[in-house]
Amino acid sequence: MGPKKKSKKKLEEERLRLEEEARLAEEERQRQEEEDRKRREEEERVRAELRAKHLAEEAERLEAERPKIEPFLQAIAAERASADARWEEESEWERYLLCTARPNPKTPSLVNDYVSAVKQEVFSEPKGALAACDDACAVACEAEDLRQDALQAGRADEAQRLLGDVERLRDLVDGVLLSLAGNLLRSCDDGTGEAPDVQASHQSEAFKFGMWFNVNKNPRLKVVKFGSMPVSVEIPKQVALASVALMAVGRAHDEYFLACKNDMMAVGGVWRAQLFALPPAPKVIKNWTIQVVDQSEEGPRQLTYPLLPAGADASSYSSSEEGPRQLTYPLLPAGADASSYSSSVENVPHIGFNLPVCSEFEYAPRGAQPAVGWWDDAEQQWSTEGVERVEYDEVRRRATFACKRLAPMALIQSRTRLLPYRGWSLRPVDGQGGCRNVLSVQTDGDMTVEFEIGAGYAALASWGGGEVGGIRELIGKRLQPGRLLWRLVRLGVCLMPSDRDASFVRDSMLKEPGVERRACEDVGLIAGAALISGSRWNRHVGGDECLFRTSEITDWEAGGRTEAKHVERIFSKEKGEGARRVQVVVRRGEKGVAFCEALDRCETYPELPGYDSQEYAEHLYGRVHLNSVALFEEHVGEGGGGPCVRPETAEQSRATNPVLSQSVAQLLFAMRIFSFG
Repeated sequence: MGPKKKSKKKLEEERLRLEEEARLAEEERQRQEEEDRKRREEEERVRAELRAKHLAEEAERLEAERPKIEPFLQAIAAERASADARWEEESEWERYLLCTARPNPKTPSLVNDYVSAVKQEVFSEPKGALAACDDACAVACEAEDLRQDALQAGRADEAQRLLGDVERLRDLVDGVLLSLAGNLLRSCDDGTGEAPDVQASHQSEAFKFGMWFNVNKNPRLKVVKFGSMPVSVEIPKQVALASVALMAVGRAHDEYFLACKNDMMAVGGVWRAQLFALPPAPKVIKNWTIQVVDQSEEGPRQLTYPLLPAGADASSYSSSEEGPRQLTYPLLPAGADASSYSSSVENVPHIGFNLPVCSEFEYAPRGAQPAVGWWDDAEQQWSTEGVERVEYDEVRRRATFACKRLAPMALIQSRTRLLPYRGWSLRPVDGQGGCRNVLSVQTDGDMTVEFEIGAGYAALASWGGGEVGGIRELIGKRLQPGRLLWRLVRLGVCLMPSDRDASFVRDSMLKEPGVERRACEDVGLIAGAALISGSRWNRHVGGDECLFRTSEITDWEAGGRTEAKHVERIFSKEKGEGARRVQVVVRRGEKGVAFCEALDRCETYPELPGYDSQEYAEHLYGRVHLNSVALFEEHVGEGGGGPCVRPETAEQSRATNPVLSQSVAQLLFAMRIFSFG
């Protein structure tokens, strides 16, 4: 028999029972949700109260510190302003002694008048034109130095104005060279058919110029030499039979550095080659020479390469030329300054370029295959597309490559090849009360670079890559920090990265500019009282925090244990107690600094308790103070497992030379030491 069938009454009772259970469960769920909501609201209220309480206490503490620290900040600001005024006066006097007619880029109206005056000049021979280009380049370099000064002083508007002047001066150089090319084209053919193959060539301090005019159209012509310049070009047959002129201009510096959107930079200057159409040949009739003069303001007509036959479509035409031709030019010694290096053809090796333009290289990394690139104006970056068969003979210092691009060419390398910084440390070197520090930076690739920093200057102290060429000349030369790093950029060494480089550098964490600048200032303020080093946790925190490690100097009378070996030993051991204990400082936004527990030996980053937690008030770390000097002073004599600073260290931090601390901060910020280290 099957199961007994339930009666209607029992089924109804069961239905009612289930409905009641569902109703009670729903009421319980709603009650639980209401309790959870009230609990969350209460917890949020408590957190908000704690956060408001702790922030108010922090603001009250910072406000109480301000009267004690403000006179100190005002005093160092006055001393720095006085030092800046003295340096400005000395710079003006040195410029006056040069007796130069070049305009001072500090005065925009003088630059405007200078540009207008040069545009009105007529340049019919290379010597005068290149002299004008040298002058414009010198003014641009001076403007760039002033731009670096403005950037490190935080004067963004002035820096932008100076950058505009630099770009205008470079455009002025282009205009002078095009004007020269136009005048030379008009005079290249006297109508007799006996014009030489190379019409003009000249070398100046920062430029090399050569222009060849194919007047005779000699099909047997294979090689063109640019006068006394050690440059030769193997001419393709297509060019040898065309009514064209080839202008090649070498520039000592990379004018595309700031505009480049990828991570490449030119090393050793840039060569730009341009093809021009020859004007109609003059006719000699009864001792009269009749010449067509082009009065257009567009200048000489430029041609693309390969040359297009009459009526050909540039979008579909493909040249049947067998391949690019060869060019030779001497490769400068590694690190040599392209603007001042001179050599003879006999005692300098040559490089060979398989392309229809000429290029010059200054430096190739040892043990590495050189990369040759051309400037892609549309993409605003250096490109190696179409550059083939690159070969490099390190013994003969001869590079060869093939490329059909008629564009600015250069030896290129990664702008970020030395990034990220693998470590850095700062130490005083003149004993207690001294006025010099040494910054040691370990770059990517385990190379160490050292800078000497003094009151109002920075100097390259040692270069782990070998003191060669222009690097050797820069060793010990005292310059403003920004100017020093810009000199290194011109030598192919970029240690002043910007935000655009972050996407090309692994392990980088861009910091907010205001926060990073203040963190660098914190380091500078205590540079005369402690050893300082980078923290491995700096790149793991957000953009509104910067971390560095410190260790007090306790035995000044014995030399202070401030040698490089002492710094390495102290920060590698990271003692948590004793005279040489290592403590970590964190810059928490723009409001101040605090001690934290994030030593490098920690397996995970020890987060500081939040303002909305009860642990914040009980925690020994995380209390924010206005700056590093106030931080040291507020923790004098404390202990019990928390941060502790000796009274002598706090006093010595106040005694750090204000101009020295400013130079330290400027160099660190220009290097973006916290964003890329």
